[in-house]
Amino acid sequence: MPKTTHFAWMMAWPVILIVHEVVGKVAELLAKVGGLGETARDLACRLYTICERKGWAQEALPYNGLVVAWSDVGRMAGEKAREMPMQGQLF
Repeated sequence: MPKTTHFAWMMAWPVILIVHEVVGKVAELLAKVGGLGETARDLACRLYTICERKGWAQEALPYNGLVVAWSDVGRMAGEKAREMPMQGQLF
């Protein structure tokens, strides 16, 4: 592996781990709120668009990251929802 590629990978690895952890936390939250998650996704899209129009590239990055990762978030939320205990019905 060329030295520059190895260096780039070593620098990117902590970022990848952080993103994976954040996606996992968002998935846990999505598993708990259910249908409200789509509202959160729509809000992230809207905030990204506003930031982009205003030229706020740095502020737009987290919103764009959430929208891009949403399919993974949804998949992980489904897995986490299946792991959560079901509350029994009284009647």
